[in-house]
Amino acid sequence: FNKILKGEIISSVFYVLLGLCLILIPTQTVDVICKVVFGLILIGVGVYHIYIYIRGKDSATIMDLLSGVVVFVLGVFLFMTPSVVLKLLPWMLGAFVLVDSLWKFKGAFLLKKGGQGAWSGFLVSSLIFIALGIVILFGRFPKIMTLLIFAGWVLVCNGAADIILFIIMKLGLRKIAKRAEAENAVED
Repeated sequence: FNKILKGEIISSVFYVLLGLCLILIPTQTVDVICKVVFGLILIGVGVYHIYIYIRGKDSATIMDLLSGVVVFVLGVFLFMTPSVVLKLLPWMLGAFVLVDSLWKFKGAFLLKKGGQGAWSGFLVSSLIFIALGIVILFGRFPKIMTLLIFAGWVLVCNGAADIILFIIMKLGLRKIAKRAEAENAVED
Protein backbone atom coordinates (compact mmCIF):
# COMPACT_ATOMS: atom_id res chain seq x y z
CA PHE A 1 0.00 0.00 0.00
CA ASN A 2 2.95 2.32 0.70
CA LYS A 3 4.18 1.77 -2.87
CA ILE A 4 0.76 2.78 -4.16
CA LEU A 5 0.85 5.93 -2.02
CA LYS A 6 4.32 6.84 -3.34
CA GLY A 7 3.03 6.37 -6.88
CA GLU A 8 0.01 8.51 -6.12
CA ILE A 9 2.18 11.29 -4.72
CA ILE A 10 4.29 11.21 -7.90
CA SER A 11 1.07 11.36 -9.96
CA SER A 12 -0.11 14.28 -7.86
CA VAL A 13 3.12 16.18 -8.50
CA PHE A 14 2.60 15.49 -12.22
CA TYR A 15 -0.96 16.86 -11.95
CA VAL A 16 0.36 20.05 -10.34
CA LEU A 17 3.02 20.49 -13.03
CA LEU A 18 0.59 19.78 -15.89
CA GLY A 19 -1.94 22.14 -14.32
CA LEU A 20 0.65 24.90 -14.03
CA CYS A 21 1.60 24.40 -17.69
CA LEU A 22 -2.07 24.64 -18.71
CA ILE A 23 -2.50 27.83 -16.67
CA LEU A 24 0.74 29.59 -17.61
CA ILE A 25 1.31 28.44 -21.20
CA PRO A 26 -1.90 26.75 -22.39
CA THR A 27 -1.27 27.01 -26.12
CA GLN A 28 2.25 25.61 -25.96
CA THR A 29 1.23 22.86 -23.52
CA VAL A 30 -1.64 21.74 -25.72
CA ASP A 31 0.63 21.84 -28.75
CA VAL A 32 3.19 19.62 -27.02
CA ILE A 33 0.52 17.22 -25.77
CA CYS A 34 -1.12 17.01 -29.19
CA LYS A 35 1.98 16.78 -31.31
CA VAL A 36 4.45 14.94 -29.12
CA VAL A 37 2.34 12.72 -26.92
CA PHE A 38 -0.29 11.75 -29.43
CA GLY A 39 1.36 12.42 -32.78
CA LEU A 40 4.97 11.39 -32.43
CA ILE A 41 4.37 8.49 -30.06
CA LEU A 42 1.76 7.00 -32.38
CA ILE A 43 4.05 7.52 -35.36
CA GLY A 44 6.81 5.69 -33.46
CA VAL A 45 4.50 2.81 -32.51
CA GLY A 46 3.34 2.54 -36.12
CA VAL A 47 6.91 2.48 -37.44
CA TYR A 48 7.80 -0.18 -34.85
CA HIS A 49 4.94 -2.47 -35.94
CA ILE A 50 5.83 -2.00 -39.60
CA TYR A 51 9.47 -2.78 -38.71
CA ILE A 52 8.41 -5.98 -36.91
CA TYR A 53 6.53 -7.08 -40.01
CA ILE A 54 9.34 -6.20 -42.43
CA ARG A 55 11.97 -7.92 -40.29
CA GLY A 56 9.80 -11.04 -40.42
CA LYS A 57 10.04 -11.89 -36.76
CA ASP A 58 8.54 -15.25 -35.90
CA SER A 59 5.43 -13.78 -34.34
CA ALA A 60 4.90 -11.11 -37.03
CA THR A 61 1.59 -11.25 -38.86
CA ILE A 62 -0.24 -9.20 -41.42
CA MET A 63 -1.98 -7.59 -38.42
CA ASP A 64 1.37 -6.05 -37.41
CA LEU A 65 1.62 -4.42 -40.80
CA LEU A 66 -2.02 -3.34 -40.81
CA SER A 67 -1.99 -1.97 -37.25
CA GLY A 68 1.40 -0.34 -37.90
CA VAL A 69 0.11 1.49 -40.97
CA VAL A 70 -3.13 2.53 -39.24
CA VAL A 71 -1.37 3.79 -36.10
CA PHE A 72 1.30 5.56 -38.20
CA VAL A 73 -1.33 7.33 -40.31
CA LEU A 74 -3.30 8.25 -37.17
CA GLY A 75 -0.12 9.64 -35.60
CA VAL A 76 0.65 11.75 -38.68
CA PHE A 77 -2.96 12.97 -38.74
CA LEU A 78 -2.89 13.96 -35.06
CA PHE A 79 0.50 15.61 -35.45
CA MET A 80 -0.72 17.64 -38.42
CA THR A 81 -4.17 18.47 -36.98
CA PRO A 82 -3.83 18.87 -33.21
CA SER A 83 -7.26 20.50 -33.09
CA VAL A 84 -8.80 17.00 -32.98
CA VAL A 85 -6.88 16.17 -29.80
CA LEU A 86 -7.70 19.62 -28.45
CA LYS A 87 -11.38 18.69 -28.50
CA LEU A 88 -10.70 15.41 -26.65
CA LEU A 89 -8.24 16.84 -24.12
CA PRO A 90 -10.86 18.29 -21.73
CA TRP A 91 -12.60 14.92 -21.64
CA MET A 92 -9.34 13.19 -20.77
CA LEU A 93 -8.48 15.76 -18.09
CA GLY A 94 -11.97 15.50 -16.59
CA ALA A 95 -11.69 11.71 -16.58
CA PHE A 96 -8.31 11.92 -14.79
CA VAL A 97 -9.80 14.16 -12.12
CA LEU A 98 -12.83 11.87 -11.69
CA VAL A 99 -10.79 8.67 -11.42
CA ASP A 100 -8.39 10.26 -8.95
CA SER A 101 -11.30 11.63 -6.89
CA LEU A 102 -13.04 8.27 -6.79
CA TRP A 103 -9.82 6.71 -5.49
CA LYS A 104 -9.72 9.38 -2.75
CA PHE A 105 -13.38 8.68 -1.99
CA LYS A 106 -12.54 5.03 -1.40
CA GLY A 107 -9.49 6.02 0.67
CA ALA A 108 -11.70 8.14 2.92
CA PHE A 109 -13.75 5.11 3.90
CA LEU A 110 -10.62 3.02 4.44
CA LEU A 111 -9.40 5.66 6.87
CA LYS A 112 -12.81 5.79 8.57
CA LYS A 113 -12.76 2.02 8.94
CA GLY A 114 -9.33 2.34 10.54
CA GLY A 115 -10.65 4.91 13.01
CA GLN A 116 -8.61 7.81 11.67
CA GLY A 117 -9.96 11.35 11.93
CA ALA A 118 -8.46 12.42 8.58
CA TRP A 119 -11.09 10.49 6.66
CA SER A 120 -13.50 13.42 6.60
CA GLY A 121 -10.94 15.63 4.83
CA PHE A 122 -10.49 12.94 2.21
CA LEU A 123 -14.25 12.61 1.78
CA VAL A 124 -14.86 16.35 1.40
CA SER A 125 -11.92 16.74 -0.99
CA SER A 126 -13.05 13.80 -3.12
CA LEU A 127 -16.60 15.12 -3.39
CA ILE A 128 -15.38 18.59 -4.39
CA PHE A 129 -13.10 17.18 -7.09
CA ILE A 130 -15.75 14.75 -8.33
CA ALA A 131 -17.97 17.80 -8.89
CA LEU A 132 -15.13 19.71 -10.59
CA GLY A 133 -14.35 16.72 -12.81
CA ILE A 134 -18.00 16.67 -13.89
CA VAL A 135 -17.82 20.42 -14.60
CA ILE A 136 -14.75 19.84 -16.78
CA LEU A 137 -16.54 17.06 -18.65
CA PHE A 138 -19.94 18.65 -19.11
CA GLY A 139 -19.58 22.37 -18.36
CA ARG A 140 -20.18 24.95 -21.02
CA PHE A 141 -17.21 27.23 -21.47
CA PRO A 142 -17.06 30.11 -23.95
CA LYS A 143 -13.70 28.99 -25.36
CA ILE A 144 -11.70 25.78 -25.28
CA MET A 145 -8.72 27.67 -23.83
CA THR A 146 -10.89 28.89 -20.94
CA LEU A 147 -11.82 25.29 -20.25
CA LEU A 148 -8.18 24.19 -20.40
CA ILE A 149 -7.08 26.94 -18.01
CA PHE A 150 -9.93 25.99 -15.65
CA ALA A 151 -8.84 22.34 -15.93
CA GLY A 152 -5.30 23.49 -15.15
CA TRP A 153 -6.45 25.14 -11.93
CA VAL A 154 -8.43 22.04 -11.00
CA LEU A 155 -5.36 19.86 -11.64
CA VAL A 156 -3.12 22.12 -9.53
CA CYS A 157 -5.59 22.17 -6.64
CA ASN A 158 -6.31 18.45 -6.95
CA GLY A 159 -2.63 17.56 -7.04
CA ALA A 160 -1.82 19.78 -4.05
CA ALA A 161 -4.76 18.41 -2.06
CA ASP A 162 -3.74 14.87 -2.98
CA ILE A 163 -0.19 15.39 -1.77
CA ILE A 164 -1.41 16.71 1.57
CA LEU A 165 -4.08 14.05 1.97
CA PHE A 166 -1.79 11.17 0.94
CA ILE A 167 0.78 12.28 3.51
CA ILE A 168 -1.99 12.37 6.13
CA MET A 169 -3.18 8.96 4.96
CA LYS A 170 0.32 7.51 5.19
CA LEU A 171 0.69 8.83 8.73
CA GLY A 172 -2.76 7.44 9.59
CA LEU A 173 -1.84 4.04 8.22
CA ARG A 174 1.32 4.04 10.33
CA LYS A 175 -0.80 4.71 13.43
CA ILE A 176 -3.14 1.86 12.48
CA ALA A 177 -0.17 -0.49 11.99
CA LYS A 178 1.39 0.53 15.34
CA ARG A 179 -1.94 0.04 17.13
CA ALA A 180 -2.33 -3.40 15.53
CA GLU A 181 1.22 -4.35 16.58
CA ALA A 182 0.51 -3.18 20.13
CA GLU A 183 -2.73 -5.20 20.25
CA ASN A 184 -0.92 -8.28 18.93
CA ALA A 185 1.85 -7.86 21.52
CA VAL A 186 -0.75 -7.65 24.32
CA GLU A 187 -2.51 -10.82 23.06
CA ASP A 188 0.75 -12.77 22.94
